Amino acid sequence: MGVVRVNMVRLLAATLLLICLATPHLAQDKPAPKIKAADRAKILATKDTLRKLAGDLKAAKSVLGSYPERLDELVKNQLIEKVPKDGWDRDFVYAPSKSTGYELTSLGADGKAGGEGGDADIVWTEEGLRQTLSAEEAQALAARRAEQRQQGFRVIALFRMKALAQLALRHRREKSAWPDGLEDLKAGVQGDQQKLLAACFSDPWGKAFVFKALPNENFAFICYGSDGAEGGSGHAADFTITEREVRDSIRTDEGDWRGFGSNQDWRVEDLAAAVRQYRKANKKLPDELQDLTRGAQRIRNEIPKDAFGNEYLYVVLGGDDFHIISLGSDGRPGGLGDGVDRISPMPGQAIYEEEGGERDLVPAPKPAPENSEENLALITVAEAQMRDIMTRASEQQRETRAWPEKLDDLAPRLPGKVVPLDPWESPYEWELTRNEAGEVTGARVICRGCDKAAGGERAAADFAINELGERVELAPAPK
Repeated sequence: MGVVRVNMVRLLAATLLLICLATPHLAQDKPAPKIKAADRAKILATKDTLRKLAGDLKAAKSVLGSYPERLDELVKNQLIEKVPKDGWDRDFVYAPSKSTGYELTSLGADGKAGGEGGDADIVWTEEGLRQTLSAEEAQALAARRAEQRQQGFRVIALFRMKALAQLALRHRREKSAWPDGLEDLKAGVQGDQQKLLAACFSDPWGKAFVFKALPNENFAFICYGSDGAEGGSGHAADFTITEREVRDSIRTDEGDWRGFGSNQDWRVEDLAAAVRQYRKANKKLPDELQDLTRGAQRIRNEIPKDAFGNEYLYVVLGGDDFHIISLGSDGRPGGLGDGVDRISPMPGQAIYEEEGGERDLVPAPKPAPENSEENLALITVAEAQMRDIMTRASEQQRETRAWPEKLDDLAPRLPGKVVPLDPWESPYEWELTRNEAGEVTGARVICRGCDKAAGGERAAADFAINELGERVELAPAPK
């Protein structure tokens, strides 16, 4: 019986092996469906038609005040001669949408909803072509975002520990002794600072930092990484901030408040301001930075790279707590010089603010001169904003045959439906240009520069962007 049983087991194993060899697809992931050459051409033609229809729908919205309920309204309003079909000679599926303006869909080669490869739906909205990721692409994207989130957590932890180190230095100065632990530091935080600094006593993974007094008048704050345990590697590796590192960083940043060499960077601040603007308009934080470029109330036309050409990290910790992070020139958490991380909002910012707005242990930022690198860089930001304003104004002029009388008339066409302020938080000026007969021949938007006044040189110089998108220098008014 024992021999028979062994033989039966061997026979069963051999049978299973043959089945696996004969049907390898059962043991492997399903390969991505191939797209026929003919369908590839039809997909490209469909996307091109969708792009043109999107322009027609935009024109219809400007005429009708909203997107049409049906595509044939484009014909009735003489915007197009006939409603086009997709690459497979089928009607598009169209529906207005509160969240994306509208959805314009081709059902692909099979003419059915869903599908993969050539059969996949092709969807266009007010935000553009909706990207459909394969399972592998979606998995890779999720892994990249998870990695970026862990990198962001490490940066946030470092800045929180730096904030606690400032508290420890203050404790030492006031009481001539280092604190015994975090509880001593918490006791020294009073009033509104308690709420502002509450998050700084634990890392983004939810574990409390550890404080240790060291020999030679030194101390260390320790974070045990993502696993919350001593030791580990990668994101679980421990890291510290010491008293000497904090003082060295203060000395390094002294006199350098341009926003490039310190932890404060106007680019990061500007993107964080855009996130707050989105939150105000949509009653929630964006799920990702690309959300700032989407929808009827989009805040940005595109998401920029940081000063070193890398993606910004966007980390949401819960509720309204978020951070925008640049990892510096090295693209890694931590670093020195150009490799230092930039972050906004700054964790523990309240620690640096004394009554009257002075900084504790850190020099107060000095007003940048008219030829500072920061203000010269902000001129480029202003030019981009002004060209966007003139683009929208030109669209209105083509549609209505008249230039807007004032900038506020353009608000419905601008991101967030608001006219932006210049980088120095002053309003742009609007001017219609006229010929000798008094007829309006064009328009221009004017910026008064960093000094917010007429006249000036370099970053303070007055300039305009005209209807051709050209920069025009404005001569100072005669005295």
